[in-house]
Amino acid sequence: MAHAVFSLKKMSRGSLGAAYRHDAREMEVKNADGSKTILNEELMGCGSKSYTALVDERLKDLEHFRDRKIRSDAVHAFSIVLAVPKEAADKIDLDKWKNKNIEWLEKTFNREKNIYGNNVLSVRLHMDESSPHLHAIVIPIDEKGHLNAYEYVHGPGSLRQLQTSYAEAMAEFGLTRGLEYSVAKHEELKSFYASLNEAAMTRAPEISKGESIEQYKIRADKAMSDMAKKYFAETKKLERQRDVAITKEKQNTIKAKMDLKEEKHAHRKLKEKIEDMEFEIDEPVEDIAKKIESINAIQKAIETIEDPAQKEYARDFLNDLIRRGREEEKEKKRKEEQKKKNKDKKEEK
Repeated sequence: MAHAVFSLKKMSRGSLGAAYRHDAREMEVKNADGSKTILNEELMGCGSKSYTALVDERLKDLEHFRDRKIRSDAVHAFSIVLAVPKEAADKIDLDKWKNKNIEWLEKTFNREKNIYGNNVLSVRLHMDESSPHLHAIVIPIDEKGHLNAYEYVHGPGSLRQLQTSYAEAMAEFGLTRGLEYSVAKHEELKSFYASLNEAAMTRAPEISKGESIEQYKIRADKAMSDMAKKYFAETKKLERQRDVAITKEKQNTIKAKMDLKEEKHAHRKLKEKIEDMEFEIDEPVEDIAKKIESINAIQKAIETIEDPAQKEYARDFLNDLIRRGREEEKEKKRKEEQKKKNKDKKEEK
């Protein structure tokens, strides 16, 4: 059964130019058949505008970035490839498949389309390579109008969810999801499918002249057994890789939970420390912080006084205020303690 093919790559602003030249066939593409390039289509986009220009225009329209600089390491776009396997290309309605893909892209990668516009900036169909496929450029704008790739892709789990969602959308074309948690590389998958096709096409060998039935049976059994072993070995290799990936994912989940537990513990200890401090000094930490902030602001203001004598006078005045404030606090606390002692003595009598 054919699989729905989905892949996603994060793009910086600097990598958009090369992606556009490849997708628009402004450069030589090794695996492309030049005689079929005329069959390629631009399904969405702005004609001759490059991906860089499309992304820059969208960012300029966002109020959030009118007075802010974008981080140099920010993800500016996703490059997404959606493909029909070669063996299924002649069995599906290509126009319907194209429309379904665009519908899925817009539904999946837009949070507030009516407010911030369509995040799907470009979609191109390529018919000049081994199988029909789409190249889409998506800018990751979130519901607040921010450039936010994390909103859509935040680790392997989110990518698996996207792959599952895409496969569900493609089910009507007879396409299914690939093996979940698979970490097999392209060449390994190619080897697996080659052995699968070879096993499916293999027939019993022809009987040789002068060969007895028993001899032929032994030879035929061995040929079929060798083919089965080869297919079984490829299958087990992919299964082992999947098991390793699942184990690693579980370990990462356990580690994340432990980190969260430690973070909560540290937060609880800090809270207890603050409560102890407030009890010790009999004043909320927030009030002390405000006082310190005010004192710091006054000290900074004093440092701007140019006249040395006036600066020294201001420093002495501030220090005197702080000293008197501390003495008043101590006296107030002493009186409250004395009052409490007198009250306790009266109750004892």
